[in-house]
Amino acid sequence: MQRSVVLTILMLGGCAGSNPPIEAGNPPSETSGFFQPALFQQTVDCDFSGRKVSNHILDEFEDSWYSKHLRAAGERPLSFAPGSRETLRFTWLRSFHSPVIVRVEWAPTGAATLTATMLSGAGGYEPGEVSNTVSRTLTQVETERLLVLRQAILREPPVDCAIMLDGARWIVEAAGADGYHYVNAQSPQTGTVHDLGMALLGFTGWAVEPIY
Repeated sequence: MQRSVVLTILMLGGCAGSNPPIEAGNPPSETSGFFQPALFQQTVDCDFSGRKVSNHILDEFEDSWYSKHLRAAGERPLSFAPGSRETLRFTWLRSFHSPVIVRVEWAPTGAATLTATMLSGAGGYEPGEVSNTVSRTLTQVETERLLVLRQAILREPPVDCAIMLDGARWIVEAAGADGYHYVNAQSPQTGTVHDLGMALLGFTGWAVEPIY
């Protein structure tokens, strides 16, 4: 991905604050189907050097960018319907390093299964092919920790106002009884998105560097 294009995309981020309700709406005519249609219609306001800018939470360029990595990893769209199976997915797209997608699904018994996929490409460019996978049942301690982080992520704003030339997208999707939630942060160093992403990466057992 060209640096100028990356910068343009990163400037379309939203602002921090309370997560506004996602309202019904029609997506653009051509979308991947991976993300809830309302995300293409809902807007957030950011302050860039004293100038307020209103942008959609998700646009067609980002949809195409994120979804091609999800497809390469063999992922499918999560359910947008309230009451669907409890699922959490973390998509980590580093500009110059291997993309990683980690998905956790909860069974009715409460057992949580983790499925992680690493791709051979780079998050800011082409995804490449599947280079590593892991699937395992989380321990009770891991599951309890993840449930706390999942509840916290539901209170996060959908996007932030970070502007970086290069970096990583930390995208979290949660589906289940509370419906569908989407959070997209740019290279968070602290906070809920960072903590959740690091926990999931740790559960894979992979030594993934660099972290950004």
